[in-house]
Amino acid sequence: MMLSVARTACVLGLLTTPAMAADSYTLDNEHTVVLYALDHLGFSTSRGIFRDVTGQLVLDDKIPATSRLEVTVKTASIDTFDEGRDKAVRGAQFLDVRTCISCRPRSKGSGRRRPA
Repeated sequence: MMLSVARTACVLGLLTTPAMAADSYTLDNEHTVVLYALDHLGFSTSRGIFRDVTGQLVLDDKIPATSRLEVTVKTASIDTFDEGRDKAVRGAQFLDVRTCISCRPRSKGSGRRRPA
């Protein structure tokens, strides 16, 4: 359960720039942030970051439905800001980084509306 929550709770911090036609951007660790936040029984929120992220963002202003985002997140790069928790989360009960080496969230269509 925590694995699915962690995967769906990934948030990409991307700078949005206006695009003309189909513009392609390479995502790298210096300009891309994958963060997560998990509610812990309503008492606290556990936050962390994945430090090894790569990918491609294609924005098409003329045909937004063809825009796409493809990301590869190395699961072992999780940093929960607590060494003990890092070890537990990387283990078989949660992310199982030995067998699940990467997470690859993808998106199609930007949801942006073409300017009138």
